[in-house]
Amino acid sequence: MSPQALADARGNQPRRGLIGLAFVVPLTVVLSLAADGPVHSLLVLGPIITFGLPLVSAIAFWWEDWPGSLLRRPWSGLYDTAIVAVGGVLLTMLGQLIVDGPDLIGVFAPGPGHPSTFPGTLPLGGGIFTIILQFTLVWERWPLSKLGRIRSGLAAIVLSWGLGLVMWLLAVKAIAIPADHYGAWLTSIGLWQVLGYIALRGWPLS
Repeated sequence: MSPQALADARGNQPRRGLIGLAFVVPLTVVLSLAADGPVHSLLVLGPIITFGLPLVSAIAFWWEDWPGSLLRRPWSGLYDTAIVAVGGVLLTMLGQLIVDGPDLIGVFAPGPGHPSTFPGTLPLGGGIFTIILQFTLVWERWPLSKLGRIRSGLAAIVLSWGLGLVMWLLAVKAIAIPADHYGAWLTSIGLWQVLGYIALRGWPLS
């Protein structure tokens, strides 16, 4: 974080975080029921949210809220949210193309003849997110930060996709590790990344 952003965070936490939770928790409940009930919401929104997470990481940690920062609040946050939502849909479609082949109906209205992108695409999406967390939190954006704020975030997304695809092809396709085992392993790694480098801020290695 820049010195200004760090000072702002220290001066406004934990109040800002608690206010955020008061907004996020009800929104989560709404989203869990939004797409025709909780089961259908999971099938449709689960992959879109997963594939949107690298964009969230780039906006929050690499771009310092750009491109939303070009607008005034609250439009800045809404603008970033719209980018994440649209990007999540497009990247879910790309993930579906890689895993199962193209089927637009399967993304939004899965059913007979149109398999859902959940859970088949999640191991690929989870691997991509795990890698961008590695770049962002564990390596503290090294060495990509040398490219500048915007280009480094784009490079992180592209590299995460490339490496995540290679990992998925090797583990799931070549070595034939069950996809649910592969996904569970990545979830465990992501948990430790967040615990060690967000909650504990790198302690004790820092």
